Amino acid sequence: MSWREHRRRAGLMLLATAIFVGAAQNAARAKDARLADLGEKAAEALEKGDTVAALDLLDEASDIVWREGPLAFRKALAVRSAEGFGDYVPRPDNRYRPGETMLVYAEPVAFTYEPQDGQHLVAMDVDLTISNLTGQVIAEGRKVFSVKTKVKAPKRDFNVVLSCPVPELRPGNYRAEFTFHDTQNAKSAGFSIPLQITETDQEAPQ
Repeated sequence: MSWREHRRRAGLMLLATAIFVGAAQNAARAKDARLADLGEKAAEALEKGDTVAALDLLDEASDIVWREGPLAFRKALAVRSAEGFGDYVPRPDNRYRPGETMLVYAEPVAFTYEPQDGQHLVAMDVDLTISNLTGQVIAEGRKVFSVKTKVKAPKRDFNVVLSCPVPELRPGNYRAEFTFHDTQNAKSAGFSIPLQITETDQEAPQ
């Protein structure tokens, strides 16, 4: 290939990259403009005393963020029990005996609500990785958990409770990393929970 051909191809690649970056920046600016416009309209509605209209406009803005934002978690923590959204008892510390059940409460946001049979499907697979504090992976599994449920209408107050036995590892400090994969789009995100494994005969908090 000649030097001129190399130069021509390099120029085309740079041009394509510039076009892609420019398009992404324009899309981001358009998104920001939509959110700003909805916020201004909501403020105007509130000034007029129209609370319902203001909330509807903010809901529309929230829908944009939910749909286009990355998967994330409002809360993720170890718990002693969980009965529903916001209704949980945090675990006092992170000490567990091998074989003891570990309960994790999480509030994911920005996942997909897929219309299906007159309802909306939520579907996520969850991987689990146990590593020590140096980052060495001790145990891992893909699709250890499956979150699949249908709701009548999309809602913001959605929670997940994961339950798994603590592995038979020697006493020490570890991290349990939970990675969620939205099976209805390409969104993925995770969080980690500190995990201290104690001696088998050592009492852990209940």
